[in-house]
This record gives sequence, C-alpha cells and structure tokens, in this order.
Amino acid sequence: MNPKLLSLIELIVWTALLGVPTAVATTYNVSDAAGSLFLTGSITTDGHIGALLPGNILGWDLTIGGPSNPSIIMTSSNSTLAIDGTDLVATSRNLYFDFTDASSEGAFSVQGAISTNLGGFVYISVGYNLLNGSGEPAIAYLQLQDYYPSPITEFRYPSSDQVIATAVPETATWAMMLLGFTGLGFLGYRRALNRRPSIPVRSPKSWADSATIFCT
Repeated sequence: MNPKLLSLIELIVWTALLGVPTAVATTYNVSDAAGSLFLTGSITTDGHIGALLPGNILGWDLTIGGPSNPSIIMTSSNSTLAIDGTDLVATSRNLYFDFTDASSEGAFSVQGAISTNLGGFVYISVGYNLLNGSGEPAIAYLQLQDYYPSPITEFRYPSSDQVIATAVPETATWAMMLLGFTGLGFLGYRRALNRRPSIPVRSPKSWADSATIFCT
C-alpha cells in the first residue's frame, strides 16, 4: 500500500480514537439508598463537565420506594429540581455531590406532589444537602411524606464525595471507538506485511542460465 495513503488512514484512526467529541447529552444511571428506601433511575445533563447548574439538567426519571411502600416515579413533568451552590459535580464517568466542604450550604433536590393510584397526592423529596454552615450535619435524604401506608423519611450522613450516578456511554462514542480499534488492527496487519522479507522469484531465463553454467 502507498505509504502516504497508509499515513492518512493512520491519522483518521487516531482522530477517531482521541478526538471523540463530548456527547451533547449525557445520561447517568442513578442507584442510591438511605435506610429502607431506595432510589433508582436516570438523570440526563447537557454534557457539561464540572459543577452543574439547573440549566445543565435536561431531564430526570427517578423511582423512589421501599419494601413496604409502592414505588413512585418522578420526572420533569411531575416534579421540580433545585440546585444551590456548586456541590453537584459531573465528570465523564460520574455524577456526585461534594460533601467535603464544611463551609458550604449547597443542595441538590428533586421534589413534587405526585398523584398515586392509591388516591390523592404524595409529597416526595430526594436530596443531598450541606447544612454545616447552619450547625447541622450534611445529609443525603429520601422522603415520602403523607404516604400510604405511613410517611417515612430516611437520612444518611456522608462526609466525602457521594456518587449519585454513573455515566452511560453514548452509542456514537462506542461506534467511534470500535472504528478506531478496527483501524488500528488493520494498520498493524499492513505494517506486518510490509516488514515481511520478500523471497526473490527467478524467471525461467535465470534458471536456464544457471543450468547452462552448471553444465558447462
């Protein structure tokens, strides 16, 4: 293969591997618990890396429940999201709340009055708060208030970064990585062929000349 063409292919491959663009939207899978209550679902951001503001959150689909309570689903259509401070942070892998700054009173919460098939509305709140500045401990909480069969609020008291969710790789990212690794394999194969020593092939005339010399 033409060396220039090979170099061009190599450039394209490395661009695919190293230049994968940040996805416009990033979805994080949520899995958390406090006491007997659990929280699962997803939070979708605009792909921003670093401290998040409310405008960076595109949507959420969260389920909260417990062993003796029917599960309730919270989405952007039936609940509201609030962020105070800069303690909710996104990385390429995780979404976490920073509980290490004792001077901060940051907060992240999703809450709403949601109708249930049991009749009426239930007030639900999920949150991560730093209340140290007010003399209260930092908490992660899940709350089902006015809820059948009984209201319940569970607390946890973290003291370090609390991972809320883990990122789900976008399909386009996987496709670009697969293309890149396939291209690297092809380049390695071509270079191995180019390094293989060639065996000279004698023409019939060369063999005839040798036979003549031998006979002489």
